[in-house]
Amino acid sequence: MSLDGREGKAKQRRSLLFVIATCLGSLALVALLTYGLIQKAPDTSIAESLARGEPTPAPSFDLEVLDQGSWPAQLRPRLDRATGNGQIALEELRGAPTVVNFWASWCTPCRQEARLLQETWKRVGEAGVLFLGINMQDARSDARAFIDEFEIDYPSVREPGRDTGRAYGATGIPETYFLTADGRVAGRHVGPIEPGELRAGIRAARSGQVLGAQENAPKPELRLVPVEPEREQPDERDDEAPKR
Repeated sequence: MSLDGREGKAKQRRSLLFVIATCLGSLALVALLTYGLIQKAPDTSIAESLARGEPTPAPSFDLEVLDQGSWPAQLRPRLDRATGNGQIALEELRGAPTVVNFWASWCTPCRQEARLLQETWKRVGEAGVLFLGINMQDARSDARAFIDEFEIDYPSVREPGRDTGRAYGATGIPETYFLTADGRVAGRHVGPIEPGELRAGIRAARSGQVLGAQENAPKPELRLVPVEPEREQPDERDDEAPKR
């Protein structure tokens, strides 16, 4: 065989090897992305149940207390028990309609709603409506500085990763969930919340009627009672989640 022929065959083999390597690399990338989507995609069961007008059991969690806050008398016995070991588990909050807000100090839209959440908590906490902040993927010191800046005195817990957010179907932050006293999700709001949306969500949590399925139902009045604030201190950092 001539030299030119051998060189031509060698080039063909190299081209074939290149194509095979490229295909294998593409398949590996697709497999990796598919694995990532299966492992990390938010759970959509809450959104699907709410779309059908059905409240659904809230995913459980047991998270480290970031800031205990200041509790109104009606909620004090429950929160005393719940925070006794430095953690808060969802099961320990049963018996109180609960507003669960996912947030982080680095999330700009979270700043937009922070004062509204705090002011509403001050008005409805004495009526037995509990607020709980879930701080996601944040430095403790930054999270506590945020709490101090906005004078937030409802309890907050710390989620170093995103497991709890994924279990709830959160696609970013902020997101707010409205839980009934028996621990079912009756409403969800994506993005920074407005006063009317917050009032409607609290009505859903108190009545057990899914948010958006309540227009024709009688609306329970909220007892508005002011409450005094109280505070805690700083300390370190984790990774990042999508913000709105």
